[in-house]
Amino acid sequence: MESSHSPHYGVEEDRLLRPRSLALHDWCARALSKWSDLQYLRERHPAVEVDVSATSDGYLQGTVDEHATIKMPFAKFLAQIDDETEGAGSWLLQPSSLRYHLAQCPLVTLPELHSDAWPPPPCVPSARVENQSANLWFALGKTTSSLHYDAFHNLLVVVRGVKRLLLLPPAATQALRPRAAHGPSANHTTLTTHQLHDLLPSLEDDVVRFELKRGEALLLPEGWWHEVESTEDITIAINYWWPGPLGQLAEPPPSVLLDDHRSATALLLRTSFAAAVRYERSRALHQLGGGDETGGEGCKCAMAALGATPDEVAGLLRAAQAGTEALLFALRGRSPHALLCALEAAAARSPRRVARLITHTLTPPTAHVLCARLDQAVQSACAACSRRAARQIEIILNVVPADARASIRSKMVALGRQFDNLVAANVLRDILGLDDELLCASTADLRAFRSAVTSEPDVACYRGGQKRKRHGSSRFAEGT
Repeated sequence: MESSHSPHYGVEEDRLLRPRSLALHDWCARALSKWSDLQYLRERHPAVEVDVSATSDGYLQGTVDEHATIKMPFAKFLAQIDDETEGAGSWLLQPSSLRYHLAQCPLVTLPELHSDAWPPPPCVPSARVENQSANLWFALGKTTSSLHYDAFHNLLVVVRGVKRLLLLPPAATQALRPRAAHGPSANHTTLTTHQLHDLLPSLEDDVVRFELKRGEALLLPEGWWHEVESTEDITIAINYWWPGPLGQLAEPPPSVLLDDHRSATALLLRTSFAAAVRYERSRALHQLGGGDETGGEGCKCAMAALGATPDEVAGLLRAAQAGTEALLFALRGRSPHALLCALEAAAARSPRRVARLITHTLTPPTAHVLCARLDQAVQSACAACSRRAARQIEIILNVVPADARASIRSKMVALGRQFDNLVAANVLRDILGLDDELLCASTADLRAFRSAVTSEPDVACYRGGQKRKRHGSSRFAEGT
């Protein structure tokens, strides 16, 4: 394991520019000594449902479109451990074709374990770490996470087992072929594991490796790429995240970043671009008639169970016929669960009209909002609400033939991403001054989009409403 040459135990303001290891054996012994007892863990929150990553080969692809998870009670996850051999130090998976890894489980969902690990070690500026920023990582068997970076400073503490980390600085970003900065899982590489390791010899001057054992920790600066390997039958770790200077876009980066200009520029550009796209997306939706967005909701099982009123269902169906502006307003003005209740009721009342909505009426902006709302509902922190949302989505999709449902899902996602890409292209043109020919969108579509969100005379054309001015019907507005 690399050792830290810094005489300081804590993080001095935000001068964390390179990874460094720490010995936290005393803190682990005081705070987490009970975690070595399997029975102690089993007795804490056995019924709490957790999202467990499932793989067939131990390789954890953390991107949203390739990351498979299974919901199960915490006790069921721990039941994968063989009691008879645990005392001898061997943790074995019961017969299964899958390998399970409890990855990035917020400790606040397991309050008793959270109290063991809180407050964080003194090397972390605890005043800046929120409760939600402490996570449990519990790997059964050997696993490897895909290469990614975090937009936060990070302290990783190994409680049991061994973790090996491959690190690359933000300056290596261009060589690592990152995913689109404005899209999902933007902090991950598009490289396969074989491509990455073929590339490493050319980046050897930048590669940093660490091996962490029980009681050892790593301070990892924001923006550093890392691939993490758990090498034992069982590996338990916790981590704490807190904001670094580059993630705080409201303030200019401190002058200390000039010490590593390339690294600071690479991360700051991607973080700033993603923030600019989010702002432009919200502004464009508002300009297109979406009004103000109703935020996500907490657990409101009782309210969700009531369903939608006939007036709400009728209003949604009228909005679907009225064009993009009215439909955007209807979609953004409802919470995720309220929208699902209205769609479910509409599917029961007028299945043909709902089928037309999801197969022909959706435009890129409305598809983006609808997909985002469905994702928010399914990813609810309440397990009951999440399961109910998944069932409602299946009921809604039943209005189209079974053999078309998969393609309809893909079409909705593709339309939503088309909107994201056009928003991003608009940002690239306005902020970086790129020519239209260099952007992923066609010149005609981009001009229609820019006209719609910046010039009132052309808005009706883009919205797909009754009024049409200058450009006639827009394929982008009407969907494909």
